[in-house]
This record gives sequence, structure tokens and C-alpha cells, in this order.
Amino acid sequence: MFGHALDEYKNDLGEIKHDEKALKEKLSRVRFNYNFCHCFSSGFILSFFVGVFIAYVLKMEMNAYSFASIMAICMIALFVQWIIVYAECICYEEMKLAEDELEKINNTVQPNSKK
Repeated sequence: MFGHALDEYKNDLGEIKHDEKALKEKLSRVRFNYNFCHCFSSGFILSFFVGVFIAYVLKMEMNAYSFASIMAICMIALFVQWIIVYAECICYEEMKLAEDELEKINNTVQPNSKK
């Protein structure tokens, strides 16, 4: 579904694969993007705006034009929600890739000394 975006991200990670500081910065940015998208995709903010919108609509007189406008706004809201969920999924996968690369670096720097 979102393989192209992940392939580009893997190429970016390949360039900084052995630089722990750069990987941590990349992971920090991806975590911020993930948390931002997750905030909107969790439904609270969208539900809040839908509630405010419905309260506004209840005060209006309904006719065919206003009903069509309301349906269009709801469709736009669903489309935006889909885009945000899509972005959240991409950010999650990118975050896992960066964490795996950091774990590989940490395991090579500090080998496990089991007896």
C-alpha cells in the first residue's frame, strides 16, 4: 500500500546507517510526525469538530442546498481522516525501521557477553 514511501525512507536510512546521532535525529522527527498524525487520527479532534459543526447545523434552516453542503463537508472530513491515517501508518513503519537500525548499531557496539 505505501511501499514507495518506505523504499525512499529505507534509502535515506541506508545513507546514514552507521551514524547513530543522525539516526536518533531521524527517529525523533519520525516520532513527532507519528504522534501528530496519531493525535488527529485517534478521532478525538475530528469528533470535536463534528460536534461543533452539528451544533451549528441544528441552528440552521434545512433545505436541499444546505443538506448537500453538509454532505460535502462530511465527505471532505472523511477523506482528510483517511489521509491522516495513511500518514500515521507510514510514520509508524518508518519509526520501526529507524528503531531497528539503532538497535543493530547498539548491538554491534555493545556485544552481549553471555557465558
